[in-house]
Amino acid sequence: MCEWLSKFIIIVEYEVVLFTKIRHVLITSAFFTPAFTVNRGKVYDDAYTTMLNKTSLRSLKIQFIDRTGSPEPATGRGVVLEFMNIFMKEAFGPEKNLFKPSPHSNKLFPNEDVFRTVPNALEHYYLIGRLLGICILAGHQICVPISRFVIKEIFYQNNLHNVSDLAELDNDLFEQLMNLRDMDPMMVKDLELYFTYSVNEKSKKDEDLVEGGKDIRVTKENRLFYIEKVAKLKLNTGINKQLEAMRSGLETILPIHWLKLFNPTEVEFLLYGNDVDKIDTDDWEANTQLEGFTENDPTIQLFWKIIKTRFTQNDLAKLLQFTTSLFRPPLLGFKQLKPKFTISNTLAARPLTSAATQQNVPEMTDAEKRLPTAATCVNLLRLPPYTDEEGLYSKLKTAIDEVEGFAFN
Repeated sequence: MCEWLSKFIIIVEYEVVLFTKIRHVLITSAFFTPAFTVNRGKVYDDAYTTMLNKTSLRSLKIQFIDRTGSPEPATGRGVVLEFMNIFMKEAFGPEKNLFKPSPHSNKLFPNEDVFRTVPNALEHYYLIGRLLGICILAGHQICVPISRFVIKEIFYQNNLHNVSDLAELDNDLFEQLMNLRDMDPMMVKDLELYFTYSVNEKSKKDEDLVEGGKDIRVTKENRLFYIEKVAKLKLNTGINKQLEAMRSGLETILPIHWLKLFNPTEVEFLLYGNDVDKIDTDDWEANTQLEGFTENDPTIQLFWKIIKTRFTQNDLAKLLQFTTSLFRPPLLGFKQLKPKFTISNTLAARPLTSAATQQNVPEMTDAEKRLPTAATCVNLLRLPPYTDEEGLYSKLKTAIDEVEGFAFN
C-alpha cells in the first residue's frame, strides 16, 4: 500500500468509526421491512416495481427467486450485496440507457437524451439514488465507475465541483481551457472569444455564459471566469434533472448533511471500498477465524500457501467476492469485516447423525470431489479437508471462476 494511502486511511478511520455509529442509529430506527422477492432474471425490473415507493428501505432484505421459480434459502447480508451488484450493473449498463460512459475517461454520466427513450426516467434515477444511499448506509461496495462530478453533485449540490471535473467528461475541452489559462496574456485578445459557448454539436447554437455574453469579450483579466462558466455549462447541460432525482432518492435513506463528514474522495472510498493495488493476504490471514480446523492443519497451511504464492491479484479479488460479495477489501482492512472471515471444515460442520460421522470415515473421498462452497451472508468459506495442494488449487480456481451466485451445501 502506498504511503499517502496509508496516511489517508489513518486520518479517515476516525470518521468511519463515527459514521458507523450513525449507520447503526439509522438502521436500528428503521421500520421493519419484509424481504423483497427478486427474480434473478429480472433484478432491475423487480426492484423498480417493488422498491420505488416503499416508505423505508434502510433495513433492506432480499430473497432471490432462482431461474426455476423456486425461492433461494438465503436472505442475509451477502444476498443483499449480490442484489446490489447485479442491480447497479444493470442500472448503469448500456441496455437501460440511463447513463453513458464518457469517451475520454469511461466514467459514467447521466444520459442527457434519456427523456426521449425512457418513460418515467426520473423515477429510475430516484430509485438509483435510494439504493446508492442504502449502499453507503450499510457499507456495501459498488462496482460501477460513476464520475466524480456526479458524486459531488449528488452529495454536495454545486458546492465542490471545479474545472478539473471536466477532464472526465471532455478532456479535449479541458485541455483547451487550460491552454487558455496558461496563455500569454497579450495573446488572449487575439483569440476574439466572447462569453458564449455552444454545447450542442448539432445546432452549433451559442449560449450566453452571462447576461449579454455575446457582447463581452474574453480578456486576460476575465479569462478564469470564462473558463469556469464554460466548464459549468458543459458539465450541467442536460443532466440537472437526473442528478436532482438521484439526490432526492438518496435523501430518503440518508441525511446528506451527515456525509459532510467526508470529502468527495472519502465518499468514493465509502462507495468503492479500499482502492489498493494489492490485497494484503497477511492482513486477511490475521483476521481469519477457523471452525473445525487449526492453524497447523494441512488444509489451512496449503490454503494460505496457495493464496500467497500462486493466486494472482485477480484471483484474490475473485475469492474475496466469492466468499464475501465484496470487490475490494473493507476500507479499514479485514478487521472491519462483520462477521469475521471464517474458514470452516465441512466434516466438522456435519451433524452427529450423518453416516460419515457415525462410521468414522477417515478419508474424505466424496468431500474432496466437491467444490469449496461459500455463505457470503456470514463471510464463510467451507472447505473439505484437502491434503493435496494441486487438488485444493484446482478446486478453488474452479469455484471462483465458474460459480455464479451462492453455493450452499
